[in-house]
Amino acid sequence: MDEKKGRNTKAENLPRVMELFLHQNKTGREIAAILRIPKSTVYKWIKDNEAVAKREEIANTAWQVAQEIRSVLPEVIKRLKQDPSPGNADAAKKVISSLKAIEKEADIVGFALIVMKKLTLYLRKVDPKATEIINDHIEGFIAELRKDNA
Repeated sequence: MDEKKGRNTKAENLPRVMELFLHQNKTGREIAAILRIPKSTVYKWIKDNEAVAKREEIANTAWQVAQEIRSVLPEVIKRLKQDPSPGNADAAKKVISSLKAIEKEADIVGFALIVMKKLTLYLRKVDPKATEIINDHIEGFIAELRKDNA
């Protein structure tokens, strides 16, 4: 802990910022509140560590996983038709539920990333000072979307 500021250091907080941003899909505002560090610091670390690109990669990976699950779905349904046992029905239900959950999350994250990226680029041109404020509002909106779709 940095005694002068009463906060944890970058070395202590950066891994947690990346975990929250990349794997828990937390917004910069949420991360700042959780770790009790300035939003500007969180945004700087996200930018410096190319975390948005990494998050996009994770969203793309989610789509790839969804496609793999989708590819086995016909076989699962075929088995269910041949043998409508509880075990096969349960397997089909799990495959379909997993597919829906992954696609839903990938849709939300992917769309949010596209909107944030395009709007941020636009705002940097038009009004650089407004960028952080607008990002906060977008992230708040995205957090609400996630809650609504949970």
